[in-house]
Amino acid sequence: MLPPQRGAAVAEEDVSMEFERYWIFAACCAVVVGFLVRLLLRERVSLQHSLAFLLFMLGVVITAVFPSVTSRLGRLMGFTLPSNFFFAILIGVLVLLHLGTVIALSRLEARTIALTQELGLMQEQLARISGMPRFQGSPVGDVAPTESATVTPTTQSAGNSGAQAAPTMAAPGTRA
Repeated sequence: MLPPQRGAAVAEEDVSMEFERYWIFAACCAVVVGFLVRLLLRERVSLQHSLAFLLFMLGVVITAVFPSVTSRLGRLMGFTLPSNFFFAILIGVLVLLHLGTVIALSRLEARTIALTQELGLMQEQLARISGMPRFQGSPVGDVAPTESATVTPTTQSAGNSGAQAAPTMAAPGTRA
C-alpha cells in the first residue's frame, strides 16, 4: 500500500524546519561575506582575488538556506547521501581556489624576478654613467660606504691630462 501523500502545509513546515535548523550556519557565512566585503571596500583585498571566494560563499549560503536543493542535486548526480555530495563539491571548490592561488603566486614570483633583474641592470647603468664603482655584498645594490670600507681617490699618472680618477674602494683595515 502506498503511503498517504503529504499536504502543502506539511511541506512548507518541513522547509521552515530545515531553515530553522541551518540558520546559524547561514548567519556565519553571511558574517564572513560581510567581513570580506568590508576588506574589499577598504582595499585590503582585490576584487579579482576574492571574487571566487565570494561566489563560493554565496553557494554555501544557498545550501544552508535551501538544504533540500542540495539533496535533490546530489541525488541527480548519483550521490546517495547529501553530505557526500556537499563534501565532494567543497573539496572540488577548495582545489580550484588553491589552484588560483598557486597561479597568482607564480605570476608574482616571476614579476619579482623580472623587477629584480631590471633593477640590477639599471644600477649597473647608473654606475657606468656616474663613474662610481658598484659596491658588492649589499642586498640593496649600490650603497654609500661605511666605516668598514672607505673610498679613497687614486693617484694619477703623469701621462693623464688632469682628469679626476674614479675613487676606488679600500679593503677594511688597510690604507690605500
